[in-house]
Amino acid sequence: MLRASAIIALLLVAAPAFAQGLRTGEYRQAYCELYEHRDMQGRRLRIANGDRVSFNNPGRVSSNAWSYRPSRNDSISSAYVPPRCTLRIWEHAEGQGRSAEWHGRDTGWNVSYFGGQWNDRISSVACICR
Repeated sequence: MLRASAIIALLLVAAPAFAQGLRTGEYRQAYCELYEHRDMQGRRLRIANGDRVSFNNPGRVSSNAWSYRPSRNDSISSAYVPPRCTLRIWEHAEGQGRSAEWHGRDTGWNVSYFGGQWNDRISSVACICR
């Protein structure tokens, strides 16, 4: 039976190839948008389909599956999730800690406020469109 660390290592090796496959076909140019303030206000950051972004570099680069944007750590309050896309957020760098997902459904979704539990506490995100 595979240990958890072996499974994580396999996923991290496969992640770049999987993400590259998401950038083809109908959703190759899709992206999720994150905003600094509620109601889609303030600085905007676009996360391309298949990208995984950590806003806090834990002092080590554990894999090439994550890109880093440290200036956005703990500063996100709202988002736009396009149709048939999922925005996944984590409380810590590189997908660690508690997480939550928002789904764009068939028409997209403006997440006008992540709520007190997530406001200005997001340290990594992923945008996946299918």
